[in-house]
Amino acid sequence: MIERLREFFMSCPFLGVSEYGFVLVGVDYLKAETVAYSLESMGGDVWYQRFYGKNCGIKQLSFAFTSMQPFSPEAITAIENLQFFENLDNWTQAQRLPRPFIEIEFTRPQIDYVAEGEDKAQYKIIGTLKYSV
Repeated sequence: MIERLREFFMSCPFLGVSEYGFVLVGVDYLKAETVAYSLESMGGDVWYQRFYGKNCGIKQLSFAFTSMQPFSPEAITAIENLQFFENLDNWTQAQRLPRPFIEIEFTRPQIDYVAEGEDKAQYKIIGTLKYSV
């Protein structure tokens, strides 16, 4: 399911293009580039709602959408980085989700770490994907 989620996010117009000329969205791996993204699975798929007597229903997958973004002590850089995640959330909510996706929800973004002496930081937003099985 994580690969389908990766394909979905790679179509997002807010994701920046790497120095290689395409969008980098890794799975459980974030390149140290200034513009890079990763999806990290945060545990297995769990049942959200199971139909009585059947092996079908709705499952959910928790994931982290992580990005490497420019970092600086100036407020404008932080505002732009947080605006990126707001745009990502708005874009996700506006999309007609591909089957079997039902819903994607995000929590508030956070700075995961800032490399000392570097001009970039890793930002993370936790998401939950609900999908039908």
